[in-house]
Amino acid sequence: MRKIIDNNGRLFGIISIIDVFVIAVVALLVLALSTRQGTNNPAAATDPNTPVTFQVLVTALPNYQADMIEVGDFINDKDYPTGGPLGTISKIDRLPASTPFAMPNGTIVQVETEDHCNLLVTIEGEELVSHRRHLVNRVYEIGINSTRNFQTQYTLMTGTVIDIQ
Repeated sequence: MRKIIDNNGRLFGIISIIDVFVIAVVALLVLALSTRQGTNNPAAATDPNTPVTFQVLVTALPNYQADMIEVGDFINDKDYPTGGPLGTISKIDRLPASTPFAMPNGTIVQVETEDHCNLLVTIEGEELVSHRRHLVNRVYEIGINSTRNFQTQYTLMTGTVIDIQ
């Protein structure tokens, strides 16, 4: 009768017990990673995209730049251009811009900024909601209070997402 582990530490005299352990650990890691990627990959999800409307607040934008933004323009994220447009601008509200100003008595007041404005830009696109994350075009995550560098065909601006519907 053959021994299960021989004097050299080999299983059935063929393979080292350490090699069997290493192969088992690697196989478990591969299985765990493939299972994890399969369930968390939003691009592979079969859920349909749903319409999404989100608002971006752009502060202290020079008026000449604000004049270049129009309803119907596509909007992209400057830092992640490969995902395609985030959506189409459906509404633009122009608001007065202001900056804090220190008065001689030490108080801080808001003073309207000349030749600048704030824009409240409403954008319509499509999203996938996966694990409570809003993924526009299935790849671009947006969240309330996230500040991003947005661009249209003619201008670049920094804005903060303030609402997602």
